[in-house]
Amino acid sequence: MVRRLQQAQPVPLALQLQLLARQLQVLLPQQVLA
Repeated sequence: MVRRLQQAQPVPLALQLQLLARQLQVLLPQQVLA
C-alpha cells in the first residue's frame, strides 16, 4: 500500500476543488438551517 501511495500522482487541483465544492454544498445549507 505504501508503494502505491509513493507511485500515485498528486490529486489534480480541479478534482480537489470539485470535492471541496461538493462538501460546501452539503455543509452550508446545514449551517443556514441550524
